[in-house]
Amino acid sequence: MEVLVNVTIDGQQVSVRAGTTILDAAKQLGIPIPTFCYYAKLVGIGACRMCLVEVEKMRGLQTACTTKVQEGMVVHTNTPEVVKTRQGMLEFLLTNHPLDCPICDKGGECDLQDQVFQFGGTVSRFAEEKRHKAKARPLGPFVMKDEERCVLCRRCIRFLEEWPGDPELDAFERGRNTVVDTFYGRPLTSPFSGNVIDLCPVGALTSIPFRFKARSWELKRTPSICTLCGVGCNLTLDARANRLLRAVGREHPDVNDEWLCDRGRFGQDYVRSDQRLKTPLIRKDGQLQPATWDEALAFAARRIQDIAQTANPDVVAAVGSARASNEANYLLQKWARAAVGTNNVDFAGRPADGFAPLSSVTAPLRAGVVVLLGVDPLGDAPMVDLWIRRAALTKGTRVVAIGPKRPVVSRYGVWLGCRPGTESAVLAALLHLLARDERVQTPAKADLATWTKDHAPDRVAEATGVSVQALKQAADFLAAKGSPLVLYGSGADLSPVRDLVALLGGEAGYLAPQPNAWGALLMGVAPDRYPGGVSVEDAKARDSFGKRWDARLSPRKGLALHQMLAGCREGLVQAMLVVESDLVREHPAAAEALRTLRFLVVVDQFLTATAELADVVLPSAAPSETDGTFLNLTRRLQRAAQAACPPKGVRPAWKVIADLADAAQGKDKKRGAESRWDYETAAEIWREITRGVAVCRECTYETIGTAGWQPESAVEKVKPAPFAVEYPVAPEGYPLTLAAGRALFPNATPARYSPALAPVLWGDVLLVHPKDAEGRGIKTGDAVRVASARGAVELQARVTDEVAPGCVWACTESVAALLEAPDRATHVKLSRA
Repeated sequence: MEVLVNVTIDGQQVSVRAGTTILDAAKQLGIPIPTFCYYAKLVGIGACRMCLVEVEKMRGLQTACTTKVQEGMVVHTNTPEVVKTRQGMLEFLLTNHPLDCPICDKGGECDLQDQVFQFGGTVSRFAEEKRHKAKARPLGPFVMKDEERCVLCRRCIRFLEEWPGDPELDAFERGRNTVVDTFYGRPLTSPFSGNVIDLCPVGALTSIPFRFKARSWELKRTPSICTLCGVGCNLTLDARANRLLRAVGREHPDVNDEWLCDRGRFGQDYVRSDQRLKTPLIRKDGQLQPATWDEALAFAARRIQDIAQTANPDVVAAVGSARASNEANYLLQKWARAAVGTNNVDFAGRPADGFAPLSSVTAPLRAGVVVLLGVDPLGDAPMVDLWIRRAALTKGTRVVAIGPKRPVVSRYGVWLGCRPGTESAVLAALLHLLARDERVQTPAKADLATWTKDHAPDRVAEATGVSVQALKQAADFLAAKGSPLVLYGSGADLSPVRDLVALLGGEAGYLAPQPNAWGALLMGVAPDRYPGGVSVEDAKARDSFGKRWDARLSPRKGLALHQMLAGCREGLVQAMLVVESDLVREHPAAAEALRTLRFLVVVDQFLTATAELADVVLPSAAPSETDGTFLNLTRRLQRAAQAACPPKGVRPAWKVIADLADAAQGKDKKRGAESRWDYETAAEIWREITRGVAVCRECTYETIGTAGWQPESAVEKVKPAPFAVEYPVAPEGYPLTLAAGRALFPNATPARYSPALAPVLWGDVLLVHPKDAEGRGIKTGDAVRVASARGAVELQARVTDEVAPGCVWACTESVAALLEAPDRATHVKLSRA
């Protein structure tokens, strides 16, 4: 039962929960108390002394941010002694604070400025020379430090310790010489370092990419979301003179609280890249050359029509994108089905059948153990990584990481470094141990003990490379804590995952790395389903969509993406439209397949490796340059709002697709409500979507708002079932196993085009275990040749124990040409280049 305490502040009475601070109680009454060191999301320390108040029957002034209220307490916040003390503290801070407000990036949003105006004196008595310290010294690639401006609030220090658990900053020296700095001058490398810029109450820590770009009052602020991973963090995009200049975290307790990772904060500037496409391109004489929109659209529409009519509509395919909006993906599948007449629609990264979305981005806070199955949340979903860290630091949550690469968050538990393709065997060994643990008492225990009898730790350890000790430690965490949260990636075998959840409870979810994987699927960008998930073989649904689109729809299932690429080589697919997807860098053997097409159209913001192969390239706007909706990895529907206009001559992807369909119709344009293509806004397309997708029926752009909309997710009751375990065997001559994934600063589009991220991009780096490097004479920095049965690439080696022995790891974009299918291990050989 909640205990309330009655307190009086400046003559006003209020009842608050026991344990509330005076500062928070005053906030409820609307009474302002100035602070510098206090921050609601950090532990209070009472360091700045700005919040001193007078409490009756207590000796001296008390810090409002740390003093808890008591029954009958009487507080005064504006007595002569309190006012004099505040003015004294501000005067003391200003004695050595540089008066460089006209050139300080914090000007206009500086707590010190505001508090001096509201609570400070009007005349300074300090006439001596101010003390000087280091100015404009980079702490890392993103944060600039000005020691003279620092007020020693320690917000930056506390954030790094309390949230990401990266204690990289601290206060050094003593007295007037105290400075905040990194240890031994090392660079600030926390993946969440940019948050200290927002936390700093003055201009001591500022953004290097934003430095001297604009004054705060000149900025147009647009509430929006980040589209650089699957989380969809809420942020505010700040633009000046139609130029996007910075991103700042926006509070949403169910998504990102108010924090951003450095990729999302600093990577939004890719829209300002000099490599942006600004005009359509048509291949002439073997070269891509500029063309007008009318010329490019007419040529593309005519060629696709000719190919479809000469053969049949099923020789045409459309590839959507998990980084394109719902509106663009919806129109793409509508174009394929209604305008062309084919169900050959798919996208890279489509969640497999049986995959489930994560229930909440903050789900790690509810879990006793987080199991990472072949995923690294720092690369795939950085904000989920932050919530795991927060859960470990505040609730003692443990992490069990299973995979060939060691995630940073495994420092809060154990890493079971196994070879790719053996993750199911590791889970089988854990189930073997748990089914024989007395602390686990569930109905599924007996069956699992029987099914896993052949997967004892000794045998599994030998086959996977994971030690018996590590397996037992992981099983101990799971048995002691129970109710795990299992996060899995695209190649996961769900059978042992379901058995683990059936045995211990908890939940499992797919960690989608792209911003709109669930949205593209819901919009019908799949060969076997319409928008809303209804099967294309459902005659009633086919008739319904056919009438709305005024088209005769094909009853046959289309080709999945891997079948499309195989069909390219076999001549079954002859023309393709690819929207905002760099297949060459994302999918195995895509380059070889696309080269065999008779006609390829690519819609994208950059001349990607895929666009370089195209016959027609059509430039598209970035999410920050147009309105659109996205479904994040929990299927939360959120709106990305237009913060700036696209470059002249660039159109939103949805508009490009609509114009392409319009060009094909020519003079025979249809006039039905949903058969026309002359959309004027993304909101108009969304209204059409809501009429065909039941789950979205009640959602408008207005109701989505700035907070988004989360559908209720049904809890699936999981039943245990036996499963098979296979151990990949390396073919002769290929002794190592290649694992590929996503880094925090990946080589993928669009992050690879960000000027701010350029110095920290992962690049073409290959992680090699010391044991594997030593026998081949490889050292960090060496150029190495990695070869599989599909081909070979040259990368730069980094020798580290962050990868399991017998494995090498690289970003998917660097090694896509070498990879086998997602459900098969890729075996390689390694040598010095």
